[in-house]
Amino acid sequence: MSINRNLKRLIREYEFLLEDMDDVLEIHKTANQELNRAIRMAKDDEVAESDFEVDEVEDEEVETFEDTPERKILKKLFRKIVFKCHPDRLPKDTGELERAEMQDLYEKAVMAHDRDNWGLMVIVAIKLDIKLPKEAEGMIDRIAEEKDGLKNQIDQMTGSFAWQWYHAEDELQKRMIDDYLNTL
Repeated sequence: MSINRNLKRLIREYEFLLEDMDDVLEIHKTANQELNRAIRMAKDDEVAESDFEVDEVEDEEVETFEDTPERKILKKLFRKIVFKCHPDRLPKDTGELERAEMQDLYEKAVMAHDRDNWGLMVIVAIKLDIKLPKEAEGMIDRIAEEKDGLKNQIDQMTGSFAWQWYHAEDELQKRMIDDYLNTL
């Protein structure tokens, strides 16, 4: 089945956002760490240390999904992907680089399966040159929703106080921290 132009464009945008999300997550984590360190250094003695404690991030729970017709198609596509790239199924003479690429694609497929993520599953299938089921084109709206969700997450992180502070000039960073401490 040839992939229609709209799905191709959507997948390219979705894949870009996935890669962008990796970068944004890394920068966002660094920005939060640096901001917390800068606040601790600048805070007055009367401000309690507990005001700056970071809540522990809980492990993400694996959601179980209802066995809908779409989910069955996703599972079928997942099985085709696993057959082609599972690390235990690769030929012994597979090079290290190709083995690493296949491992990465396998891990993405597992994540897509666990999260019921059509966009990521379709990307992996395309990279492995696996024929998409005809129902995949019918999932354009769902993939678009997933893409929009990624975009919103990226926008939230890049609009956060920590992100703005991290990318500000030194003088503005100092004023931002002073304003923050004054609000406490």
